[in-house]
Amino acid sequence: DSIEDWRALLADERRNVLVIGPGLGLEPEEQPAIRAMVSEGVRAGRKLVLDAGALSAFDGDAGALKACLAERPLSGADGGRADCVITPHEGNFSRLFREEKDIFASDSKAERALAAARLRRSTSARCVTGRSARRSMRTI
Repeated sequence: DSIEDWRALLADERRNVLVIGPGLGLEPEEQPAIRAMVSEGVRAGRKLVLDAGALSAFDGDAGALKACLAERPLSGADGGRADCVITPHEGNFSRLFREEKDIFASDSKAERALAAARLRRSTSARCVTGRSARRSMRTI
């Protein structure tokens, strides 16, 4: 119910993968708490799957999501980046990247996904979209 409760859950290192988003609210007043959950998960070094409400908390601010994922302390073979999979449907994708004009320069969904991948190469996040998720996996 609170960020302190979330931190208590993260103290158990057996919880090494977090799925954040499904069932979370979409109200603007809930977004700071959801962003804090993502940030705390990153700082705790957990692998993340971000869907639905977690992505909506970053609507129009993909740069904030990128910055949040970069909060992980530098260590290990992964260069200190958070391992993260985001699973936006077309609506989530459009809202998340709406301020990134280069992404929407093309009408092709595939071209938009590739543009997002190029724009976000500095994180280790993966964007999985569409029916053929394996073929759609891109680094963002």
